[in-house]
Amino acid sequence: MKKSILFLSAAIVALTFFSPLYISYGRNSVVSANEYIGKGRLYNTVIYVSFAQPDNSGNVTASDGNKFFEFDEDFFDKMDKMYNSSTLSVKNYFSKQSKGAFTVDTTFFGEKKSIKIENDVEYYKPKYQWKNNEYVLTGNDRGYDNRFYDSDGNFVAPASKDAKENIDGYYREQALIREILNKCAVSDYNGDYDGDGIMDSIVFITDSGKNDVNADDWGEVLWSHMGVAHTFPQSLLKNYYYTSEQETLVNELGEAKFGNFLVSKYNFMSAGEICKRRAGDYCSALSENDRDLYDVGLLCHEMAHNLGLYDYYSYEDLSYESVGEFDVLGNYTPVPQNMLAYLRIKMGWITFDDVLYLNSSGTYSLSFSGSNKGYVCAKIVLSDYLTSGEYFILEARSKDYATYDNPFDGCLSGSGLIIYRVSEKNAYINSKGTIGNTDYGNMFGADEVYVYRKNAADGTNNKLTEKKIFGVEFSTALLGDSISSCGLTAFGSKEFAGENRIIYSDGVTNSQIEIMQVTEIADKSANMGMTFSVNLPDDPKSAVITLDMSQCIIKNYYDGHKRLFWSSNVKDGKAYVIALRSTNRLKNVAESNRANITIEDIKSGRFSYYKTLYTGSVPLAEKNIKLPEFKDNAMIFLAIETSDGLRAIRYVGEIPGQEEDFSQYLLRIFDPFYLFAIAAFVLLIVLAAVLLVTGKRTLKSNVRRK
Repeated sequence: MKKSILFLSAAIVALTFFSPLYISYGRNSVVSANEYIGKGRLYNTVIYVSFAQPDNSGNVTASDGNKFFEFDEDFFDKMDKMYNSSTLSVKNYFSKQSKGAFTVDTTFFGEKKSIKIENDVEYYKPKYQWKNNEYVLTGNDRGYDNRFYDSDGNFVAPASKDAKENIDGYYREQALIREILNKCAVSDYNGDYDGDGIMDSIVFITDSGKNDVNADDWGEVLWSHMGVAHTFPQSLLKNYYYTSEQETLVNELGEAKFGNFLVSKYNFMSAGEICKRRAGDYCSALSENDRDLYDVGLLCHEMAHNLGLYDYYSYEDLSYESVGEFDVLGNYTPVPQNMLAYLRIKMGWITFDDVLYLNSSGTYSLSFSGSNKGYVCAKIVLSDYLTSGEYFILEARSKDYATYDNPFDGCLSGSGLIIYRVSEKNAYINSKGTIGNTDYGNMFGADEVYVYRKNAADGTNNKLTEKKIFGVEFSTALLGDSISSCGLTAFGSKEFAGENRIIYSDGVTNSQIEIMQVTEIADKSANMGMTFSVNLPDDPKSAVITLDMSQCIIKNYYDGHKRLFWSSNVKDGKAYVIALRSTNRLKNVAESNRANITIEDIKSGRFSYYKTLYTGSVPLAEKNIKLPEFKDNAMIFLAIETSDGLRAIRYVGEIPGQEEDFSQYLLRIFDPFYLFAIAAFVLLIVLAAVLLVTGKRTLKSNVRRK
């Protein structure tokens, strides 16, 4: 009997320990968001569109004929290859960029037929042109009003402060999308891989742009671009000038739907623009079957927008080139070039293990981009990162190692090593010149990414101001004019044949980084790439590790997330972060450095009986980590561990929870340690009472027996 009571009591104590602490207080999901689509699959649907044709009397009727571009069997077959083949295609391109983690599956709606539209191409072109400080009619009476207005309804220059474009063009584009979708007349169609009720990707290829050079001018309705099928709430309407009649029209549009699925992101592309460049004329590393294909780079450029990436050229100055031919979102080539490693990191396609962190001066090597062997890129994050917010990346790029099944980079005009500056905060500059929370790449204001050039035109900040966006030569951008002559004396802090300094985005501050002795790996049997030497300005790592509270900062970042930044005198190692549910007691002991948390606690993702909300780790040289949003109040601890075994741990601070309700408030006040102590104390009293009662009964029983 006594053994049973003791066993039962022990079981109750154990349940008391594990139930509130590891069930009620166990892990739950944290709220996090990823605006990029880069894992799994994406269903892409292509719809061909034919515009109506005016007859000799000027009357517009839908027609199978087309004076701009005629869809035929050959074009349909080539488009299928350009999207789905295992060589030069959208599918193979994103498979290679993602190292096999992401697949784009494309279906062509209508079995080689196009949807006929009621209006002709002229209806979707602008009516006016801004010329000599006034709006001049283009001669297209059917066009849309593309003028800009002030708040009083007066015409003003497009660049005027607070000027708003007439909503007419945007309305016609949105109405066109709905007309196409309605004429598709689908009921049962699955273009939604992730199951969110929205089409993953939809592409409209129009029969414009071949003989009519103005059908796809930059910024117009029919230019090749990514758009979003909006309804028109006030938050969107306020960006345009509109009349009451126009407001009625846009509000009558309703949702854009393809069957049972909503349409959000879409691409417009003209067949004429797709066919302007033949892949075989730009790249020799193609099979015979692929040489007659067209501009796959254009298809990949627009698809990258559907995945969440924006342009990496300036919308404000088309004569200025910041990235050029080194990324498909810059100056894309008919055979699309490999993405910069930085963008592949954004998409989640490159991990920290693919990055070579340059923490000290020395000689290093990199594989050519696209090989997916060895390190994909090298990264330099200097000690001033907490104040500058900028860092540097190096990549080896070559046109000479393109193959039939991996032809990307085959259109580059040379080979060598590139180095570029990343200023992440600059991506959040919007068209108004203010900082928002949307990543616009290099579209507005200062560059997020800038590739350094040798002997830059302006001699000050390496900007090619005299070159058009499609005019830069590879030799001006590489640290070496070609493979045979890329052993430079120096590129960086010292002036070399001009202003070849690796400078910050202010155009003045010298990073003091030097890149030297750039050469191709000579052993052809080895992993192809380049070797180089680097001199860094930072002091060598110390034998004593430091991590002061002033060096650990939690900031609200531009993308809406919080980030933890740190600085330390050492860079080679790992940084670990753990977020625990905040309680008053834990906060008190943490702030007084009595928390007794160890690096093993952080690595294992659990500290004693406190609820773990999040754990993460990055290379120490990253100097920052993105934190998720938390439902509970979260306490953040940072630990660093060097490759030499040196360790330091700091409590950084508390992040308020997003959804703290009354029960969570009680949990914060009544620390689990106290709850356990109270529960154990109560159980002990109960156990003592049970033993006392059973002891008295045993005594009475013995007396009766006597």
